[in-house]
Amino acid sequence: MKQRAFQHHSVADLDEQVLMLMEAGVPVCERPYQQLAQSIALGEMALILRIQILIKENRLQKRLMLQRKARLIASQDLVLSHWDTQLISLLKKGLPLSSRPYHILAKQTDLPIDEVLFRIERLVSLGYLDKISPAI
Repeated sequence: MKQRAFQHHSVADLDEQVLMLMEAGVPVCERPYQQLAQSIALGEMALILRIQILIKENRLQKRLMLQRKARLIASQDLVLSHWDTQLISLLKKGLPLSSRPYHILAKQTDLPIDEVLFRIERLVSLGYLDKISPAI
């Protein structure tokens, strides 16, 4: 992900930057919120707290209403495994607001973290998942 330098002139500016990041989708890596936070010169926990506030104010839900979808695409060429469908189901609910959200998914599926990251990247690249968004 490209590093962008953002200036925070006000809480409203910061919130708009956070909303724009969430619209773009959460990256698939071990510390996605840390990566996003760095892109706007913010700490990881500060970003997670900002997201929680936006959720409480119902602002994030409004922005992501049409974007936060995980969809299954009918395909005759690819059969999804039990693990793939389980990950899709979990991601429909959104990515946990944690410093290591994919580790939580790994525990929930009993898969190693590397396998979870690989499968999610594959599902995104094949179009089975749209953007990954935080749990709302």
